[in-house]
Amino acid sequence: MKIKEMESCSGIDRATIRYYEKEGLLDPSRTDNGYREYSETDLDQLMKIKLLRSLHISLVDIRSLIHGKTNLRDIISAQIKELDKEEDDIGLARNICSSIYKNEINYTRLNFMKYLHEIDHSLNEDGSRYFKFTEELPMFYDPFRRFFARSFDFTLYLFIWIISQIFVMNISILSRTGWQYTTDLIAAMLIMILIEPVLLHRTKTTAGKSILGLSIENKDGEHLSYKEAFDRTLEVAIKGWVWHSL
Repeated sequence: MKIKEMESCSGIDRATIRYYEKEGLLDPSRTDNGYREYSETDLDQLMKIKLLRSLHISLVDIRSLIHGKTNLRDIISAQIKELDKEEDDIGLARNICSSIYKNEINYTRLNFMKYLHEIDHSLNEDGSRYFKFTEELPMFYDPFRRFFARSFDFTLYLFIWIISQIFVMNISILSRTGWQYTTDLIAAMLIMILIEPVLLHRTKTTAGKSILGLSIENKDGEHLSYKEAFDRTLEVAIKGWVWHSL
C-alpha cells in the first residue's frame, strides 16, 4: 500500500510516518522505481507504535523493543512506575493549585516563594520531573543560509555561461559593456531554469544546497517530478532568492 493508505488506516499523518522511518522504527520495501511500498506488517508495526506512544513510552524504548534488545513486560513495568510517580506529582500540583485558589487574592500579591519552595522540595527530595519544563522556543529560518545556497548556484551558472563564451563561442570577456553584463545575468538565469529542474528531479539537490546538506522532496518524501522542479525553479526566478524556501 502507499503512504496515503497508511495515513487513512492508522490515523497518523505522513510526516510522522516518515519520522518513524528515519528513527528506524519502520522499514518499508521499495519498488523498482524507488517508491515506498508498505505491507500489512508495516501497518501492524505502525499501530503498535501508535499504542505505545499513546502510553507515553519513548521512541528509544520502542526502538529497543522492535530490535529485540528488551522485552515488552520490562518496558511496561517501568512505564507503570513512571505513571505512578507522575500521578503523585500531579497530586502535588493539584494541591498547590488548590492552595493558591484558597489563599491568594490576586497576581500582584501572589506569595510565589512559598509555592516554589514546595516545588523545589519535590524536585530535590522526591526526584520529581513533573515541574521541570523547557519552553519550546520558535525557530527562525536564517535567510543568509538561503541566500548563500542560491548565490553559490547562480554564480556557478554564470561561470558556465562565461566559460562557454570563451571556449565554445570564442568571445573575449575582457572588454564588455554594461548591456553585455546584463546579458550575462539573463543567460545565467536561463541556464538555471534549464539545469536546476533536472538536478532537483534526479538528485533532490543542487551544488549550493549540497554544501549545506539540504535536499528538496515532495510531500511524500520522494523526488520532485520534473514539472514540480521546473515550476519551483521558475517561481524562484520570478519571486527572488531569499523569499523562496530552499
